[in-house]
Amino acid sequence: MPGLYLYGLCDLEKRFLNAFGRNVLPMLSYSISVSLHPLWVYILLVKYDLQLEGIGYAGIITNFLTYICINVLMRCQNNLRPAIFWPDKRVFIGLWYYIKISIPSLFINICEESADELMIGSSGLLTIMNQASMVILVNLNALYYMIAFGL
Repeated sequence: MPGLYLYGLCDLEKRFLNAFGRNVLPMLSYSISVSLHPLWVYILLVKYDLQLEGIGYAGIITNFLTYICINVLMRCQNNLRPAIFWPDKRVFIGLWYYIKISIPSLFINICEESADELMIGSSGLLTIMNQASMVILVNLNALYYMIAFGL
């Protein structure tokens, strides 16, 4: 779970930087951390013989390193400094406008995801193989949407 939490933080910072057109910073951070991932796997699996736990620890180390790299590179950008601050009353300016836009989108997204989950659940009534193939198809569909939207 810590690895997923760190991955979520990295994803949030990646989206933040993408909004400012700074796509190179997350790419550099991921390049550095992912290139070191085989080293962590080797050390934890071969040297310390941690087996499956070692893979999890290697993922946590990789995600933590990505988080640190993104933060260091982000804070080195002088023109991003005004956008990086602790939340205060300024973050609520324009919130109602954002909520008015986001609620219909949220409702449509919930309907779409519920339909996907209903298809996955109902495919399990046939066979486990059908359900597994349905899960793969739904995930591939999500991947195709991410590529189309540039996420």
